[in-house]
Formats: sequence, structure tokens, C-alpha cells
Amino acid sequence: LCLVFSGQGPQHIFMGRQLAEAFPTFLEAVKEQDRILTQVYKQESMLERTGLFIPGVECKLAANGQWPVQEVVLGLVFVQMAMTDLVRSLGIKYDFVVGHSIGEIAMGYASGHYDREMAVGIAVARAAAMTRAEGNGAMVALGVGVQKAKTMIRKVFSQYKVTEGLWIAGINSPQAVTVAGTHELIDAMVELANDPNAKVFAAKLRVGCAFHTPLMEPQEELFKSKVLETPLAHGTNAPVARVMSTTDGKWLDRELDVNYCWDNI
Repeated sequence: LCLVFSGQGPQHIFMGRQLAEAFPTFLEAVKEQDRILTQVYKQESMLERTGLFIPGVECKLAANGQWPVQEVVLGLVFVQMAMTDLVRSLGIKYDFVVGHSIGEIAMGYASGHYDREMAVGIAVARAAAMTRAEGNGAMVALGVGVQKAKTMIRKVFSQYKVTEGLWIAGINSPQAVTVAGTHELIDAMVELANDPNAKVFAAKLRVGCAFHTPLMEPQEELFKSKVLETPLAHGTNAPVARVMSTTDGKWLDRELDVNYCWDNI
């Protein structure tokens, strides 16, 4: 059995609410994560600020999932970690874990490399870095493979007479990639994909940053400094499940340390 943790996209105002109503273990987990957030990392309560998860409390976030990046990061990490606790409480054994983007935080928790305090701290650091990067670019999902995406990128570069500003940020399947870059060039990619002669699926993502590109590099110092304020500074724990790394594209063969966390971003 393999547990898979997603990145941005599936966030929703009702996520986890039925689980919180039906399973005390799930609700206790999100509350404990919120306690760590407030008492250990001196942050405002995510549960009180957003209204997520708690039965009978109205969510204060947008129904379309276009939330401030801080709420996306903490919301997804909280729900994924709580679901891991629920799976364990039900006696379900898993052998492998894999995560994409933000999902690699919960992946580290599920694999045993991170304890709860580490994982919440990494989420806090990531939220801070991503919040400061907000507005630095955009992303688009394309229904093409890597080589076709590279050809499209070269066409846009030629059109705008530039040599950088677009990058393949994620390879989701043999015929699905994500491209990230500046707002202007991402819009040009969408326009190129929508050309009747191209017939390429293209959907701009509901994000305000060009994640997984060099445009994130200005946030490295902030991110690493905050991660090193967490217990991860003293090393990870012994794993309980094998990890397939989407950052490295292979079975994990290194520590899930601060450098790995940054490479993920």
C-alpha cells in the first residue's frame, strides 16, 4: 500500500470536515497541529483564523479555493497529516509514501522522517517563503509531454526575444507537464496552446507564484533560516516506510533535511 500526498489544487472549504465529525482521531490531530503552530511557533491559530475542519464552524475562506498561500500550505499539510494519523489509528499498514510539492511535508511525516513538530515547522517556513514570493509569476498545466513543452517554450522565447523566464516546473505524466514563469510569458504559453492549429490543453493554475523555478531563489535564505529553527536542525528520525522522491525522481537516497526541503521548492 502506498500513501500519496498532493500539492496545491485540491484545497476546499469542506475538506476534512466529515472526517472531523466521524473520527475523533482526525479532529484531535488537527487541533494538536494548531496547538504546535500557536505555542511552539508563535503563529496565529489557523483553525480560528480560517474556520477549516471544525464541525459547526463556518469556513471564512473562498469557496473557489483561491486562498492566501499561507492558508493553502497550512490547510493541506494539516489535513494530510491528520489523515495519516487516522489511517494509522485504523490499523492500516502502508509500505511506501510519495508526495508532490507541498505534499512532501506530509510525506516526510508519514514516512517517519519527521515528527509532528518538525512537519508543522517546515510548513510554517514554507508558508513564509511562499507568501513573500507571492506575485512573482504564474503557472500553467499543459496536456503535452516534456519535448513538446520545450518546443512551445522555445517558440515563446523567440516571439519575445528572451532566453529565460519559463521553466518546466513539474512532470506529472508522459503527456502532462506544468510550466512556470513570468506572468507575461505564461499568458503567451496559454495563447500558443489555444491556437486552433496547436490543439493543446492548457489551464492556468490558481497560484500567484512561479513555484519550482529560479524565481523562488530570493526566498532561500528566509526559508532555510526558519526551517533551522525547527527540530529538523538536529536531524531526522528513522523511517517507517520507503519514500519515492518526486523532487529527485527516484527512491529517496538522502536525508530529508533543510537542503532537500529547499530543493523541493
